[in-house]
Amino acid sequence: MLTIRSYYSVIAHPYGDIVRSVIIAIYQENVEEIFVVGIEDKQTSSVNLQTQRDFTKDNIELDYLFKNCMPEFSNGTLNEWLIRQENVSENIEKSIDAILHLPLVPPDVKVHGFMIDKTGGKETVVEIPANKVFEYIN
Repeated sequence: MLTIRSYYSVIAHPYGDIVRSVIIAIYQENVEEIFVVGIEDKQTSSVNLQTQRDFTKDNIELDYLFKNCMPEFSNGTLNEWLIRQENVSENIEKSIDAILHLPLVPPDVKVHGFMIDKTGGKETVVEIPANKVFEYIN
């Protein structure tokens, strides 16, 4: 089993480091299934989000550079790039969609999504259906 840990359970760039690791694993380790797992934990995420907001608010220069000097991130601000959507289910769906749309991922590789919900006092696992996002047609 291959495990790749990423904060916010979202693939931010379709040809970034996470995707490269997934593609290499598919071909070198003969990966047949990919599991995108996100964790819903309001206590942890709210603390991290506030810390990130404080950091980016105090770094106006970074935000300017991010908007104007980095064409690969032209769609938003540093804050938007760092602070992904808080909806874990949507992040998982977007990551599944990104993986399934990659031309280097063979059509027989299955992609599954799961969310571990820790907000209700006990852990609950919820399956995020891949076919809701993208249905592969041969």
